[in-house]
Amino acid sequence: PSLDDWRKGQRALFDITFAEPARRAGAQRWGIKEVRLGAEHCAYLRWLYPRAQFVFLHRNPLDAYRSYCRYGRNWYDTFPDKPVFTPTAFGAHWKHVAGSFLLQAAELNALMVRYEDLASGAFPLEQLETHLRICIDQELLRGKVGSSERSGEQAYISKLEQWLLWRAVKPVAAQLDYRP
Repeated sequence: PSLDDWRKGQRALFDITFAEPARRAGAQRWGIKEVRLGAEHCAYLRWLYPRAQFVFLHRNPLDAYRSYCRYGRNWYDTFPDKPVFTPTAFGAHWKHVAGSFLLQAAELNALMVRYEDLASGAFPLEQLETHLRICIDQELLRGKVGSSERSGEQAYISKLEQWLLWRAVKPVAAQLDYRP
C-alpha cells in the first residue's frame, strides 16, 4: 500500500477502537490516557491526527510507584519481554516517559502538567481548557476515581525500594523538581 493508504488504515484502527465508542456514548470528542506511552507515541498520533492536542501529565515518581504497587507489582511495559517488577525497572520506565515529555513537549505543542498541582487545585484549569479547547465541568473533578491508598493506608515502600527508585529516575526527576 501507499504511505497514505497505510496511514488511513492506522487511523481507522483508532477511529473504530476509540472514536466510535465515544460517539455511541454521546461524546463529540475522544482521547486516551496511558501511562506506558511516551512522547514518541504522540508524534505518531500527531501524524494520524494532525489537530490532536496532548497533555503530558507527570507525577512524583515515588507516588507513582506507590500507586503501581497497589496493583501487585506485576506490570509489563510490553508483554512478555519488558516486565516492570522492580523499583529499578519502574524507575527506568518513568524516566524514559517523563524524559521524553521534557524533550518533545515544545515540538508537539504539548502542555506539561504536574499531577500534584492538578490534584491540589494549584494548576489553573483555564490553561487546560484553552489548550484542549474545551470547557471542564468542575463538578466532575470533585469525585475521586482511585487512590494509591487502601483502607486509608498507603502501599508500603521499603527504604531500599525508595533508594533504588530514586537512583533510577535521576536526573529527570530533578529536572521536574522531584526530590527524595
